[in-house]
Amino acid sequence: MPSLEVREFAEKINQLSLEDKQWLLQQLMQEITISDNSDLNPSNSLTKEVKKTFNITPAVQRKFGSAKGLISMSPDFDEPLEHFKDYM
Repeated sequence: MPSLEVREFAEKINQLSLEDKQWLLQQLMQEITISDNSDLNPSNSLTKEVKKTFNITPAVQRKFGSAKGLISMSPDFDEPLEHFKDYM
């Protein structure tokens, strides 16, 4: 499920006219360039304008392993379920 930020952005986009959506798409396509290492790098000017227009704040950088120990699986995870014994 998309984040709240993405859903809010989608709601704002839905309020635009078709012509405005087409213009925004053209602007975004013109500003996106493909670098030598095949990563997409949007131009700073359009990125700042879009973020300002739609009040988008940058996400906090995620740290690898920050949820370690929060999720665990029971030892019998791969065992057949009682409900399906008739089918096996």
